[in-house]
Amino acid sequence: MFVGRVSDDPGDLVARVAEGMAMTPEQGAATPHVLVGSVDHIVEELQRRREEYGFSYIAISGPAAEQFAPVVARLAGT
Repeated sequence: MFVGRVSDDPGDLVARVAEGMAMTPEQGAATPHVLVGSVDHIVEELQRRREEYGFSYIAISGPAAEQFAPVVARLAGT
């Protein structure tokens, strides 16, 4: 994973990351290298990615790890 962050207002961050990757915000949000949004959105997106790409795990950087604790709790055992 390139960027992972729990946020209720992901638009600005996604737009900045997408710009740095020479993508539109929509393309940036759709790439598997970006995972930004609410806990609900991230859980749904990880489940979708597991089905579509076969991803069974992701790596989150240290600063975001604590933010992802609720995501991990929701997905534990699924």
